[in-house]
Amino acid sequence: MVFDRNLLIGFAAGVVVGLVGYKFVSSHKEQIEAKLQGLGVGANNADGATACEDTSSELTLEDLEAQKERLEDLIAEQQQKQNGAQG
Repeated sequence: MVFDRNLLIGFAAGVVVGLVGYKFVSSHKEQIEAKLQGLGVGANNADGATACEDTSSELTLEDLEAQKERLEDLIAEQQQKQNGAQG
């Protein structure tokens, strides 16, 4: 099997970029987790469970209603943007 020089250069560049990205994420892990937790997306809890798993037992009814209203507002805003782009 003959390897093209461009293929080998591309593979090497991909490995280098992957290593640099891994090093960056490793060194900024706490900052990334804090931002994700602030967004409520993908942040890990102490027991390793993700924030997307069932946490309804930890939330009060008021918290759930506030989240529902926030989601409804976001949906209405998105619908307005789509209607504005179409019209």
